[in-house]
Amino acid sequence: MDGPVSPHSLQRGDHIKRCLSGFRIADHHGIYLGENKVAHFNSPPGVTGKKIIKSEGSVRIDFYRVFAEKQPVFRVEHGKLKKSKNEVAELAEKLAEEETGKGKYHLFFNNCAHFVYYCYGEEDEVPILNKHLFYFYNSGDAFAFGGIGVETTGVGIKGKAAAFVEEVAIGGVPCKGAVGTAELGAKLWDKNSGLDLGFKTNMRVASAVVGPVSLELGPSFDTGIQVGSDGIGAAYFGIGGQIGPKTNIQLFGIKIGIDFGSLLG
Repeated sequence: MDGPVSPHSLQRGDHIKRCLSGFRIADHHGIYLGENKVAHFNSPPGVTGKKIIKSEGSVRIDFYRVFAEKQPVFRVEHGKLKKSKNEVAELAEKLAEEETGKGKYHLFFNNCAHFVYYCYGEEDEVPILNKHLFYFYNSGDAFAFGGIGVETTGVGIKGKAAAFVEEVAIGGVPCKGAVGTAELGAKLWDKNSGLDLGFKTNMRVASAVVGPVSLELGPSFDTGIQVGSDGIGAAYFGIGGQIGPKTNIQLFGIKIGIDFGSLLG
């Protein structure tokens, strides 16, 4: 993952987050507006007790240092955007300035992350939990040890944990590596790709993604069928594959894939 950011390294409309004070397993999210300002949805200052879970909330614009609360701030990438980052920032400003962002804040079901993903046009893609638990800093780089995530995409739910994750760019090519990952979940339908019926259970010793090519090593019991925009495929207890824009083959604990969609643009 990328290391901590500062205002001068951010673009207007960037999604940023920092560790949530008093609840370190979660994060507080916001949208950077430029000029050292951040829009974020929050409960009123000073709220304690049961009202931390559910209270009146509003979209506020604060200075970057107020948002950060003296903690490292990280940029959150969204992949292919549905709107420009300037449009994201303009919507966030509108919600704050017109006070249309006021509403019922809920720590789990209507929180700061929901606000950010709404501004990005991705309100149905909010992860339930996506947290790197421990960090090691070295000359400005951040290495994540121990991560956990839970998400729903379409009809289904998946949980994933990792012992070590690192993302870098080599010669302009995005690269990602992970060690000691495990996935568990079940799905019926993926809103982005279509039919995705089955369950996912695997324990990867290591995995890597270099540009459009991916490699995963470790036992897998993934079973199911996929028919949709990503391709057509099937797997039975970790043996199978998929043909289409996202093609892969998995056999004897090895899974190799290539994303032709990313190559074509």
